[in-house]
Amino acid sequence: MKFEQPKSVYFAAANGYDGFRNYFNKVFIPQDFERIYVLKGGPGTGKSSLMKKICTTFQNKNYKCEAIFCSSDPSSLDGIILQNNNKKIGILDGTAPHETDAKIPGAIDEIINLGDYWNDKTLKSKKKSILKLNENKSYRYSQAYNYLRIAGCFADNIRRTVESAYKISEAKIINDILFDIKQKNEGRNEQIKLNSSFSKNGYTRLNTKENYPKEISVSGVFGSEYIFTDNLLNEVKKLCCEYTRFPSPFSDRLTEAIYLPESDTLITVGGDYENTVDTSAFLDCGIINYNKEHLSYYAKQREDALSHAKHEFLLASNAHFELEEIYTPCMNFEGISKLTNSLIIEIEEILR
Repeated sequence: MKFEQPKSVYFAAANGYDGFRNYFNKVFIPQDFERIYVLKGGPGTGKSSLMKKICTTFQNKNYKCEAIFCSSDPSSLDGIILQNNNKKIGILDGTAPHETDAKIPGAIDEIINLGDYWNDKTLKSKKKSILKLNENKSYRYSQAYNYLRIAGCFADNIRRTVESAYKISEAKIINDILFDIKQKNEGRNEQIKLNSSFSKNGYTRLNTKENYPKEISVSGVFGSEYIFTDNLLNEVKKLCCEYTRFPSPFSDRLTEAIYLPESDTLITVGGDYENTVDTSAFLDCGIINYNKEHLSYYAKQREDALSHAKHEFLLASNAHFELEEIYTPCMNFEGISKLTNSLIIEIEEILR
């Protein structure tokens, strides 16, 4: 069955300046779900394929579906959410680096171990190869995160300089964006999603099918656009309204986009929309020009470090795929197919 990408797609984890970040606990909140299935198993054991089949099946049945992609391999799934009216089902990859266990076992969470479908004898005979590949994979990831930390140091230098030049108030523009939003008093109001990632493919932005009646692009120089989105976010929080925040994959401190459901408005860094905010207009040109040589140097060093990190992620990915080549032939996929079909029946009964 060919995977049909739903309208709502995002990441729930990221590789960034501070290492690996995991938002699964903010996406899969137990009390919001009827059932959460946590998948266990090694590389190449069919976790992503199982989720793709179930997601496509329920899309074809006109259920609301969300697909959560893997931040290290955007062609693979880390989770799906299926919804009918107010009932939700979650399925997620509960293995490292976003290891997840049952929080409300039995009542909400259920562990599904795909390791029950592999051939132990064959895997044990390849123990040395598996250990060596896992060691190499871990080393490459650690090297990638070292380079990301270096990139983050130069990004911080850029940010401090640009903040000192951010002199002109954007209050009127922010007020215009928030004009239709009413003040609230209480409630859980923030959702977290990521629309981009950094991995072996470099910086990747998902092609979402979601369309918003109002879309605003935020542009700038040397990251000035992120100062604007941070200031906008602070004002949104004061209103206590519902919103979805899309952090940058590089840092949770950077906001890449904000969605306001009350006005159905998406404000995003980048993009090519008719409505735009050019944050370079808020900068003191004198300060930017005075520091331009330093800013250009910091930017180049950041890009160089990111390039090295990307290469290390590629090497880690190569080790991962070699592990998949060991595990995949050892799997009883006929048994997993039967499991998948039984899950589809069970989930449909719950969502009725």
